Amino acid sequence: MKQKNKTKVSNSKSTAAPKRRSGGGKKQVKEEEEEGEEEEEENKGEGRLSNGTKRRSGKKKEGPGADEWLEVYVEKTSSWICVDVEHGVGMPQLCSQNATAPVTYVISVDGNGFLKDLGRKYDPTWMTSSRKRRVDEDWWEDTLEPFLGPDDDRDKQEDKELENKLLNKPLPVSVGEYKNHPLYALKRHLLKYEAIYPPTATVLGYCRGEPVYSRDCVHTLHSKDTWLKEARTVRLGEEPYKMVKGFSNRSRKARMVSEQKDQNDLPLFGEWQTEEYQPPLAVDGKVPRNDYGNVYLFKPCMLPVGCVHLRLPNLHRVARKLDIDAAPAVTGFDFHGGYSHAV
Repeated sequence: MKQKNKTKVSNSKSTAAPKRRSGGGKKQVKEEEEEGEEEEEENKGEGRLSNGTKRRSGKKKEGPGADEWLEVYVEKTSSWICVDVEHGVGMPQLCSQNATAPVTYVISVDGNGFLKDLGRKYDPTWMTSSRKRRVDEDWWEDTLEPFLGPDDDRDKQEDKELENKLLNKPLPVSVGEYKNHPLYALKRHLLKYEAIYPPTATVLGYCRGEPVYSRDCVHTLHSKDTWLKEARTVRLGEEPYKMVKGFSNRSRKARMVSEQKDQNDLPLFGEWQTEEYQPPLAVDGKVPRNDYGNVYLFKPCMLPVGCVHLRLPNLHRVARKLDIDAAPAVTGFDFHGGYSHAV
């Protein structure tokens, strides 16, 4: 049997973070006085209440918890089983309960020194409260990539089981847990440039009367100019999927002059409403230009057919002397001085 040593990494290195009380200062002082009276009574030998039950102080255990345990691969069941000599075998919920709070990451180290993130297996709040304490997911995956081992059949099976376990969990009951949830979303938490698509998306459930949608139905919208930077154009006849307020200086000045200053003047479109950019053709040796006299070249695929993109100094002077048509290429925009300038 192969063993894995599991090490938990948390925000607190030596001691557990004390739990924050929800009451005010007077209530907290009152509770501390009551706890002090209970401790004095226990010291005097009165350790039981009148009904014969043992008195509890209600204080959580302080100090570091059990932050290391083992995992053993069982060939018979083809699964990894956690082993903790103090709290039992095959009970991952006890491992996280007895670890130093709060649990932020659970990292496994195998016999070859390879690492793997098993937070979703041991942390019951991996998709809700503990998600707010973790760093950016993309950055974390890039950081762990040099230390990851080969992706064998055991890891693939374990990842599939963990994914099914997360999908089979019941829906969160609190509205705040849906914010940035990796599986579910509420319309109230959508950002300015996000929307639910399709409009007839399946409702997975309700939270306080508000429909719950799958996170896969949340799409990012862009304006026509932004889609053009991605080498995509909005198809003719497409209606804006959403209207918002533009943030550019031109949009703000237009709203200041207009009577309706709170009007949503920026149309947004989804990727399903766009198509790939078709570069124009160069006819009779003339470079096809836009309305501003230059060429949009945000992506290499946007180069007009029959033209070449050259990055040389003083190219206009040389082209003028050789009687060759040339136009500046716009590869991006630089924002300074309160305006955007073509680059």
